[in-house]
Amino acid sequence: MIAARSRVVSVDWNLMTGWLLGFASGFVLFEPSPFEYLTLALLFVGVLEGRLRRLQRPVLGPLSLLLTYNALAILSCANAADVTIGFRFLGITMLLELVWFFIASNGRVALRGLVYGYLAAAGATAIAVLLAELTGWSPLASRVLWGGTRALGFFKDPNVMGPWLVPAILIALDMLVGTERKRRNMSWAVFGLLVLGTIVLTGSRAGWLNAAVSLLAWAMLLRRDLHGAKARIRVLGRLVLLGLLFSSVLIGLLVRDGNLWSSLVARVSLQSYDTARFWAQQAAWRTGMTHIVIGIGPGQAELLTGMSTHSLYARAWAETGVLGFIALMSFFVYCAGKRRVGFNEDPAATRIRRICMAALAGIAVNSLYVDTIHWRHLWIIAAILTSIASTARGQANATVSRTVQTRHISWR
Repeated sequence: MIAARSRVVSVDWNLMTGWLLGFASGFVLFEPSPFEYLTLALLFVGVLEGRLRRLQRPVLGPLSLLLTYNALAILSCANAADVTIGFRFLGITMLLELVWFFIASNGRVALRGLVYGYLAAAGATAIAVLLAELTGWSPLASRVLWGGTRALGFFKDPNVMGPWLVPAILIALDMLVGTERKRRNMSWAVFGLLVLGTIVLTGSRAGWLNAAVSLLAWAMLLRRDLHGAKARIRVLGRLVLLGLLFSSVLIGLLVRDGNLWSSLVARVSLQSYDTARFWAQQAAWRTGMTHIVIGIGPGQAELLTGMSTHSLYARAWAETGVLGFIALMSFFVYCAGKRRVGFNEDPAATRIRRICMAALAGIAVNSLYVDTIHWRHLWIIAAILTSIASTARGQANATVSRTVQTRHISWR
């Protein structure tokens, strides 16, 4: 009885922890945001309660790469023009690394709550944005719309809010046409359409590209997981139907608001500030070549160019040198890698991996034009992929242990 009660309390704690983290990721009005404060509090409680699980081998590899990156970033502070900015920037990065560590080392025990909390925040954001667009109610529109047209949600930048919503579309689509679903709830279709419409309203070109790449990667991964021509044709038919439904809703919005069409078209064309952004990226790459081993220091790219590099790769190259660049890129590649652990991955893990891999592909392309190192959902996705491998390793070890015990008993 006591053991059962303890297990229920543990499950409730993990569900609550994940839900709060997922929901808080959608509200970044200031930094550090409630998400960071919540993470520190949960880490503190987790350490006191002994809830952090023993590190599995899949966590140790990327953790060592992060520690290497941090060491190189600290060394590069010797070249920083403003050491205070350097350590502040590195401190924010290390805080997000703690987010990754907390989720990755906890395995998948908090994953359900994390997804539910994220979906709740995504739904609330989409509803708020669409209500502001349809009603024009000033108190709401002034908060969730930037300049009265571009969807901002509860973020400081539409270019962050749009990509943050992309995993929600992937989840909705996978729930509708995924390989393991037998009963499909059409509320997922409504939810997906709301979120996709909100991404369109962001007016973010990089966000649109992120969504397109993620959807393409998800479709390719789903096709790989489907078996048989009939299953693939059935899924293709559902996707075409959903595409037609979304097109109808979007056309209705455009007909209702003629200014919306002109603003979206204007966003597709080359903007006046694009030239300055490309120049900043080129300057960062050139600076990295002159500081090839030790970079100019975290957060120093803005001081060099007078503006953000708008590229994760250019920033990492200039600020931490080639070794720091390799360590950071290797970390994300390691998290995304599928490692064989001696057992067949269960269907739920396959679905989670498919969604996260597709979202990570979109962010990888998005990072060419946006500095994504401080995106919360980037580190959460990397942590989920690591936690899947970590849990799989634990299951494989448990299976081997039970097999050995069975053989031992049989031998006796």
